Amino acid sequence: MKSVEVIEPLANLVSKKFPVIKVDLSNPEVSLVVEILKKTCCLGVVTEHSARAKYNLVEMAQKQNK
Repeated sequence: MKSVEVIEPLANLVSKKFPVIKVDLSNPEVSLVVEILKKTCCLGVVTEHSARAKYNLVEMAQKQNK
């Protein structure tokens, strides 16, 4: 499954349900995290996701390779 197949419908759903919410990709207060593992979809609502990314091993490895 491609990420755009999840992002677009989810973004449309959120914007219809909460039309006053504004998107700020550079400094989000809340992030929706979607993980798809075989036939299971996990959805999380995370505060301060950008600040916590430094604890993600994949993110750390990618930053070192840049």
